[in-house]
Amino acid sequence: MLEEAKNLPNYANRIIVAGSRTYTDYEQFSLLMDEYVANSIRGSYCFISGDARHGADAMIIAWCEKRRKPCVRVPAKWAEIGRRAGFYRNREMAELASHLVCIYDGNSSGTRNMIWEGKRHQLELKVVLFDPAIQPNENEQSHKKHLHRPGKPTGFSFRNADLDQS
Repeated sequence: MLEEAKNLPNYANRIIVAGSRTYTDYEQFSLLMDEYVANSIRGSYCFISGDARHGADAMIIAWCEKRRKPCVRVPAKWAEIGRRAGFYRNREMAELASHLVCIYDGNSSGTRNMIWEGKRHQLELKVVLFDPAIQPNENEQSHKKHLHRPGKPTGFSFRNADLDQS
């Protein structure tokens, strides 16, 4: 077990945030996480990240740093385990957590596995589906029209997961 993870039982809510590495809209992600915490979490909380360099894993680390919230990183052990390291990491995170928020493009096998682990470990599970076709272009500002506004999701939907592992 990671040294940082020893303090996780002190938090009433231990929330994994994971997802497709193709998701790049940090501004929308921040709005989604602010809304999730405000409406779904009661009591103390910390976040758990799989520590990927891109996507939801990286964004939750940045979001926590900006808000001074605790975040435990659980990196995959690629050098030791090889190709299945991400799946082992997903299981390890699920064993530590009480909640799971997945940002899912409908295709990522790693995110699909994380959802399956969340179900298997009976985590409180939310899946945010997104359409990769409306990801912001880093060189243009037109993506603002796709930002999630409370009550008006565009290209996104929070839902209880009913996705099956295939």
